[in-house]
Parts: sequence; structure tokens; C-alpha cells
Amino acid sequence: MRKSPAQLFFAILIAVLTMSPVSSSELVDARAPDFALHSIDGNTQRLSEFRSEVVLLSFASERCTRCRQSLPFFEELHRRYQAGGLKVIAVDIDGNPKSAGHVVAELGLTFPMLLDTDQSVSRLYDLNQLPLTLLIDREGTVRLVNKGFRGDSGAQIGAELDRLLAD
Repeated sequence: MRKSPAQLFFAILIAVLTMSPVSSSELVDARAPDFALHSIDGNTQRLSEFRSEVVLLSFASERCTRCRQSLPFFEELHRRYQAGGLKVIAVDIDGNPKSAGHVVAELGLTFPMLLDTDQSVSRLYDLNQLPLTLLIDREGTVRLVNKGFRGDSGAQIGAELDRLLAD
């Protein structure tokens, strides 16, 4: 079966993003850049709306295997800690409400899935590997950046989340 140019472009983009080496980010200890995006249900949400909560922000794509592995883990964290002040937000870099909605339904996600239709937010956060996950404290400062969701990523994210929720 022959792939369309758009399918080929996204396949190459995902391959390049997932091959990038894990590195520290200049975002750690800096204020998280604010943005406004539409969710799959059409509502607009701003990151700054959640300033009093700890935010787990994850950039993902339907075509990214590690993204699909990380999202159920984030759902578990969402269910366990939302009453304690955690807000989980996923940003779909493909920007397609139909495919993002399919992922949400398939994985049973209950946290918001926002659509980065023009990749402006992805550029704002210097997205160079998927999934990109950030933990943002209650004042809006990035405390953890995790790229690629590999090996001990779940433990690393969980430990920092426990620390932030205890503050």
C-alpha cells in the first residue's frame, strides 16, 4: 500500500523526533511558557488557568509508540492525584481532532487532549523528542523535563510528582 505525502512526512517526523538523544532542557527552573489551545471537544484551555495546580504536560502523537505507552501511565496518575492538585494535560502534535479523539477513546483517557494544529506550542517548548513530558509546579515553574519516556521515566516522574504535590 502506497503512503500519501502527508503520511510519509509524519512517519519521518516521528522517526526523527524519537531518535534524538535525551538531554537536559533550558526549561527546567524557568517559567513554563503560556499557551492557549483547543481541546478535542472544542473548548479553549490556557496553561495559566492551572497556576495553582501541579501540571503534568505531555506532548504526544498518535503515531508515537512511546507516547501511546506513556498515556495510560499518565491516566493512572491523573486518577490517583487529581484530588490532590494534579492537572494532566496532553498536547497532540498532529492536531487532528478525529485521530486524537480515537486515542482518547481507545485508551480511556479522562484528562484533556489539546490540539497543536500548527505546532506553534511544540516550537515554543522546543519539541525535539516524543513524548516530551514536563512537570510544572503550582507557581508555573518547570521542575522536570522528561524526553522519550524510557526505562525509569515513570519512577522519575512519580518521585518528582510526589515531591511537588507535598509542597
